[in-house]
Amino acid sequence: MKKLLLVVVTGVALLLTGCSSDISNDVNEIIITLDVFGMVCGSCEDRLTDVLEEAGATVINISATNNSVEFEFDEGVISLVDIQIAIVEAGFQLDRSNFTR
Repeated sequence: MKKLLLVVVTGVALLLTGCSSDISNDVNEIIITLDVFGMVCGSCEDRLTDVLEEAGATVINISATNNSVEFEFDEGVISLVDIQIAIVEAGFQLDRSNFTR
């Protein structure tokens, strides 16, 4: 019952923040897609991939052309807010509607 409640609460929180997400098989693993601005080339994609991996996320798809990144992370290890902070500190911009508080 606790796992179901966690999935529901997490899903509602993500919907309210404007993030696109999927809950994977492991209740702590979440897939997020964010609009990230400031990527202009493949090197930018590589840099953002490194930032996300250093933060503890796994990049699934990244596109400078579409200004988007899809990644998976374990919310038991790192929070979405910490990942978003790492992205911004690396010099990229996030759409404010995608930023959780």
